[in-house]
Amino acid sequence: MYQDYVASKAKEKTTQLEQYYNQVLSKLQAELNCILFLELSLFVGRVYNCQVVFFSLESQLRVLRVD
Repeated sequence: MYQDYVASKAKEKTTQLEQYYNQVLSKLQAELNCILFLELSLFVGRVYNCQVVFFSLESQLRVLRVD
């Protein structure tokens, strides 16, 4: 009887810990995805800005060549 009680409590605790760690893992994954998205957005923004600067310089060079 007592062994069954202890086993039951251990199983409950294990289930609670599994649920807790799954919640922590889900939160961590969501935060990592957010961070990665922001980093990717910043990288794409930098690449876009570099392309804008490059095309701007390129068009200015064309104007200089024509003159």
